[in-house]
Amino acid sequence: MSTTGGTRDFTRRSERMAATTLNAHTFRALAEEWYQTHGAKKSPAWRRLVRRWLDNRIYPVLGGLPIAAARKEDVLRVCEAALKDGYTD
Repeated sequence: MSTTGGTRDFTRRSERMAATTLNAHTFRALAEEWYQTHGAKKSPAWRRLVRRWLDNRIYPVLGGLPIAAARKEDVLRVCEAALKDGYTD
């Protein structure tokens, strides 16, 4: 019996698990968890507003960023863009 196929399968499984784990620790994953937890208690208007902010302003800049790699400069970039557009809430 060859161990090459088994090693190759193990390597592929390990790589898939690592990618899944990495994606679970992105800014998007954490924000979605927060949205689901807090959104359940909020009004439909709040959920629509926050969903729009997440999808249109926050995720394009921070969504794929691993939480461990997030820097204050990254978050400030989103905040400053919102302020520049006249949002103060």
